[in-house]
Amino acid sequence: MATPSIQSFSPSEFVTVKSITYDNGLPFTIFEWKDCETNAIGWIAIDGSQPRTAGGGLFMSSSATLMEVCDIANTMSNKMCVSRISTVRGAKGGIRFDHTDPRAQEVLRRFFRDNKSVLLNYWGTGADLNTDHHVIDVLFKEEIGISTALYSIYKAHGLENEINILHKPLTMDVNEFFNLSEASVGYGAAVSLFELMKVRNPELIGKARVIIQGFGTVGSTFAYYLKELGIGRVVGIMSIDGIYVDDNIDVLELLRVRHARRDEAGLDIKSVEACLTPEQLASSAYSKRDENENDQDYLLRFIKSTQADVWAPCAGRYCLTAEIASALVETTFASSDDRSRFILAGANNVFGKWEEGQSKRTSPQEQAALLGCLTDAGVQMLPEWVTNSGTSCLFMLTCTRQYSDEESVTKVILEDIRNDITEFIQRAALVDQTLNSYECCSKYAQAIRQQRELEGRRKDLVISKIHHYHIVTQDLTVPLKFYQENMACEIKMIDGSNASYNDRRFTRQCVIRFLTKEDPFLIISEDPASAITDCGIDYLAFSASDIDLVTDTLKQNFVSFDLVKSHPLWTVGGLNIPAEDRGYGFVILEDAFDVTNFHDISMKPLPPLSTEPALAHTGIDHYTLIVDDADKVKDFHVNILGYKHINTIRLNVGTAPEGEHDMLNHVMGVPNDHHRVLVITSGLTEESVFRKLLQKKGHGFVHHIAHQVEDIEGAFEKMKASSYKLTMDQIKHDMILGLKQIFIADDYVHHFVELVERTERSNLQGTFVDDNITALAQSMNRYV
Repeated sequence: MATPSIQSFSPSEFVTVKSITYDNGLPFTIFEWKDCETNAIGWIAIDGSQPRTAGGGLFMSSSATLMEVCDIANTMSNKMCVSRISTVRGAKGGIRFDHTDPRAQEVLRRFFRDNKSVLLNYWGTGADLNTDHHVIDVLFKEEIGISTALYSIYKAHGLENEINILHKPLTMDVNEFFNLSEASVGYGAAVSLFELMKVRNPELIGKARVIIQGFGTVGSTFAYYLKELGIGRVVGIMSIDGIYVDDNIDVLELLRVRHARRDEAGLDIKSVEACLTPEQLASSAYSKRDENENDQDYLLRFIKSTQADVWAPCAGRYCLTAEIASALVETTFASSDDRSRFILAGANNVFGKWEEGQSKRTSPQEQAALLGCLTDAGVQMLPEWVTNSGTSCLFMLTCTRQYSDEESVTKVILEDIRNDITEFIQRAALVDQTLNSYECCSKYAQAIRQQRELEGRRKDLVISKIHHYHIVTQDLTVPLKFYQENMACEIKMIDGSNASYNDRRFTRQCVIRFLTKEDPFLIISEDPASAITDCGIDYLAFSASDIDLVTDTLKQNFVSFDLVKSHPLWTVGGLNIPAEDRGYGFVILEDAFDVTNFHDISMKPLPPLSTEPALAHTGIDHYTLIVDDADKVKDFHVNILGYKHINTIRLNVGTAPEGEHDMLNHVMGVPNDHHRVLVITSGLTEESVFRKLLQKKGHGFVHHIAHQVEDIEGAFEKMKASSYKLTMDQIKHDMILGLKQIFIADDYVHHFVELVERTERSNLQGTFVDDNITALAQSMNRYV
């Protein structure tokens, strides 16, 4: 057990700190607290080997355990992956103490007092089981002097002085029944179901029959948005008792009854019974629980008497047992085909087992087995941390950005929540098409969390962006002509006496700046003595704000490097990492010049050869490496340079037996860039075109740089009219996503130039289409 060495953390004598490894192999930092006046024990679990800014609620229960806290913290960590706010980790707090004990509030007070440093620096929290938002904030104010227990999250984003303004949208009414804080969870669940159905069976949208377990905030808001988003109809609801009406349950009427009775003393306003009229309670549609019937037995009896396409557990934890799953498949879903069976979890940690008269946590192996049985029966589900992530997305949005206080802001925020959830589900679907939806989401979240842990350890290596590509050519005239004729750019020549790179002398050299926002530069160096196989992109240069930290990281990972001397383009030195088997070398520069001061460079400018460049270039889209071992090169980019693994694509482009692959592609997000990607490619068979290209070159290399253009058809015609060689006779066009691509031969700049036109449907970072990739790959056969 390692103790975090965080200077700003000074625990009280009642708190101990340790690190544990959770079931999935990821680390958590644990703060364990023991009360000085009672037998209460509490835990705060924060995602990561070191405590960093994190969010998650606090619950109190006489049966709370460290494992339960870690379970929910793990769920919160996954929810934080759904939110696009990458600066906040998941966390959870739990206190083992009876919440009905009259001393409970003072226990909570001492928990805050003793964990003050954690709350101020790392953990933002709120209410959960048996705790109250208002009480938490009052105690936080009294013990710590700050008005909200979410303070650390606000502070991490420089918004600690805007807390009162940021809180306002949470309590704004969305409709006559719910405010934004309440509506967000059901809205997020409905959006999740809509996205899952869109992939699995879009014909069911508008016709789905849904049964909901639980009619508190989660269940009732989910029921409301099922209708609002046109997903289907609610046919069954159960809480203490239940009601089933195959035609349709009028959810709006239930909510109106609840609203009218909200002030009645002794009424459990969160139960469905409180929403039913006397006539409904007396009807055959109403299903009353027997006096001694436990939760498991009643749930079994209820779902066995119903028919539906969707079951939505929106109440307690650990309710999806093997017995419940069997009843759903054999009875509830019996009339639905295997494309129309869904479980939508609104509650946390739904997988469980019934033992000794109570529901309990399953092991990872038991959960995997149960999920496998459901998948085999055609039942699709997303993890509950996706489907009930609406509230966490809401709090991350309102804790990290300032919205207006206009009434319409609730619609804006709900749309932002929808975008968060939709983008996560769409990205997860790209992870591995052989997995079910649940496994894809889990694998994607695991990758995000591993990436964030690595980023936390090395502080992103402080690499800010790609600064430039370095190209070697035998004759500078040819690539210069290509860029002058075809792209909107500025070109400056470097004086021959200063033409050098990494201590290597060149006869001539130029710098190209594209007239697009924040695109890397190109530096092209002429060396007539270079072998043709050594021409092309040999180095990528990165800007970094802390070269000492980069140096330490390289040493710790046993990466060889040497020093780079100053150059006319930058006034300080840097680090040179040789190519070895990575496809290119790397130069890391501190405080290198930027696009904004390009005009200050005292070099000779060259005029464009055309007032209307042939390519309406809007920015670099991606670049592609061909290497022998794509997995090894991927790991280097992730672990050393801070690239983000987005997706892996395996294809058969013609040389592997049916059902096998001959092409491996790792799609990698460029550091601190939400648009550009690197694709690392390897051939998997001896006859693969990529294996042959690699043999021809003799080493790994940058195969192409892709430029995004506005009008690829117009560019295609201009290229043909100017007698530029293209690798295909026509543009490859995916009709569904609108993605269009074509290659220009490598005769001009020593790498292939790809042109890409994207639509809104294909503009998600790292989006590619299998058929397009296959066609482009096959067009390479003539070059081997």
